[in-house]
Amino acid sequence: MENINNDYQFLASDVPLSKIMNHSKWQSYLYEIGNRGGVRILEIGSREVTGGRNRNKLLNADYVGFDYYAGNNVDVVGDVHKLSSYFRVHVLNILRCLGLLQQKSQKC
Repeated sequence: MENINNDYQFLASDVPLSKIMNHSKWQSYLYEIGNRGGVRILEIGSREVTGGRNRNKLLNADYVGFDYYAGNNVDVVGDVHKLSSYFRVHVLNILRCLGLLQQKSQKC
């Protein structure tokens, strides 16, 4: 229950909390709605750098891991700034992006 109360610190006082989702149960909710046939999931920043990503809990979905670098849990390597050029089908049910910090060097 503590995590639910912590959600209030991230919201304006006039924004109601979701009755479906909160920080303490987002993963189980993702697995519940995502682990079904016909569900297309794209995870941006999917490379495993700190341990498992629980991809095995989404075996029934059409899951694609996308990252700038090749590695475990990466199906497509590319630049997220050009994301639409990597996929022919542009329909997704779930876009997952956790702990992503991407830096791109540009000349000014």
